Amino acid sequence: MDDEWLDEDLRQDISEGRWVADSVTFAPTTTVGSLVPAGFDAYARILYPVRLSNPDGDSRLVRWSDIARHTGTIAHAEMELHALTAKTGPGFLRSDPPTPAAQVLDWREQLEGVVQVLAQHTSTPDDCWFAFWEGNTSLDDIRTTAPTVTIGGFDYFLLRGHGARATQPFRALAPHIWWPADHSWCMVAHFDFPCVYLGGSHQAVGDVLAMPEIEAWPARVDQIVTADNDHLNR
Repeated sequence: MDDEWLDEDLRQDISEGRWVADSVTFAPTTTVGSLVPAGFDAYARILYPVRLSNPDGDSRLVRWSDIARHTGTIAHAEMELHALTAKTGPGFLRSDPPTPAAQVLDWREQLEGVVQVLAQHTSTPDDCWFAFWEGNTSLDDIRTTAPTVTIGGFDYFLLRGHGARATQPFRALAPHIWWPADHSWCMVAHFDFPCVYLGGSHQAVGDVLAMPEIEAWPARVDQIVTADNDHLNR
């Protein structure tokens, strides 16, 4: 399997993307349903690990819950990263970074585990679709050669391949949306949010939530996704 996507992998037929586009069209734009298709049995929110560096240049990966514990805030399903540090002084996490409660893997390693779990919850693990937002300048030269599908007001190029390719970059970019051909689940790593949203069966989402190597919380299709939604840490 190739280490990264190639231009030849771009799909000219982008009709497959319309099921996502149609599913998110009528959801309020501030909700999970505006990102992930409605109709799934369950949803989850997976939080990216945070890399912190101290003045000496030493860095470490921490979870949001590590930051919450360190700042005296509350870790919960709808927490927002900025709210966990809003009452600390400027540069607090740099001068006094939290110690992680357990080893934290980088996001690519975490994603590899998630992909393996989700492969068990689709009949088409070797046939998945990947959407890359066309707004990055590294994609400028292909805008006239490959069509895009509009999803949630943004245009995406589509690629197709084995589900394990979710961890492989296309021109140094990670996919923003991906799903198997049988539509049994859908993951969305929207470029505006420091987390990933997942929709799928109760079993699929439950298995992801149970993974010890990631930080994930249950979500709702009507859950607000804007950064000011952390009511417990105001």
